[in-house]
Amino acid sequence: MSSARFALSALLTASLLAACGDGPSGGGPNESPTNSGGPVVTTPALLESLPLDLASIDYAAVLAFADQYMTMSFPIADYGDGIEGSSAGEKRLNPQPTFWAPIGTPVLAPISGVVVNVQEIYSGDFTIMYAAMGADTQGPVWETEHVLNPTVKVGDSVTAGQPVAEVSDYECFYSKEKFGNDALCNTGLGLVELGYLVTGTVPTHYCPFGEYTSPAALPTITAQLDAARALIESLKGKDYFKQDAWATPNCIVLDGVEG
Repeated sequence: MSSARFALSALLTASLLAACGDGPSGGGPNESPTNSGGPVVTTPALLESLPLDLASIDYAAVLAFADQYMTMSFPIADYGDGIEGSSAGEKRLNPQPTFWAPIGTPVLAPISGVVVNVQEIYSGDFTIMYAAMGADTQGPVWETEHVLNPTVKVGDSVTAGQPVAEVSDYECFYSKEKFGNDALCNTGLGLVELGYLVTGTVPTHYCPFGEYTSPAALPTITAQLDAARALIESLKGKDYFKQDAWATPNCIVLDGVEG
């Protein structure tokens, strides 16, 4: 690997770490924003849709980018995947499944429920949070983080799979902010993260699949992820992902991850 490719690979690994909360946000340093200011909820809604239509993504083009710049799991990073931390070498777990896609790709509501927060975050893009309808105290929320052009506002009802925003240019922000260059600004790629979390002083994320997925939607969501992974592995080679390390399908750990 050339030194330039290694540097960009390290930049992108650091980018994933930052996208997952290693920077200031509405919830405070290193934290996801909370759902303060929106309707209050207790009953957790179950996942009904992935944040992207994976079948619409040209993974051959996305992976051409990976061949130049990436060595980490890409273009789908699992919940609980280990990502490098600071220059001191500390490591942490990815608290949100992360999906790379072309900038502007429609982002979809993960549940049917109500929007409880639409907030601009540290990276200049947005997070949208959703929860079940009709409960009376604050509780777990879903989020699609690092999006642009949100089309919903707090209090709006949404249907799972409804377009609510677009994949943001987060990689360009991070390249400029952290490294003072535009190395990742002309790739045409961004990312979106799917989160299921309990908000608080330090929010805790949980594996969004398994028990937090609607039984009716689980076969479709599993098939979509399996098809995308199979296509990526047909292009990159078998065992590109870490299925043998899963504690449950699509999650490497089951424990909550703070951040």
